[in-house]
Amino acid sequence: MSYYDNVYHSPEKFGLTLIDQLDLAGGYEYDTVLVFEKEGKLYWAHDSGCSCPIPFEGYRSIEDLDILDWKEFEAFVDNWSNWDKSSSDEADKADLKRTVINKMKELNL
Repeated sequence: MSYYDNVYHSPEKFGLTLIDQLDLAGGYEYDTVLVFEKEGKLYWAHDSGCSCPIPFEGYRSIEDLDILDWKEFEAFVDNWSNWDKSSSDEADKADLKRTVINKMKELNL
């Protein structure tokens, strides 16, 4: 397996389509949520760290992802914050949730 064989860098290798992503960090850090679709199901993952590790390096199969349960996902996103808790983060989180809700409607989930 190569350096970039993970869901973040190569979702297509896992049959995944990236629906949306949001990173609340920046600079030399990451604090990222990814949402994927595969065969009519939604999956999501969260990872954070400094620039040393590869984002989502431990996510090397679809089994490493969480099946998206709306209540759990919404609770995570609502409580997820960056150190500065900027208002733009709240708008970005609302956009992420809206995208997921629209995809759930499209897939009749």
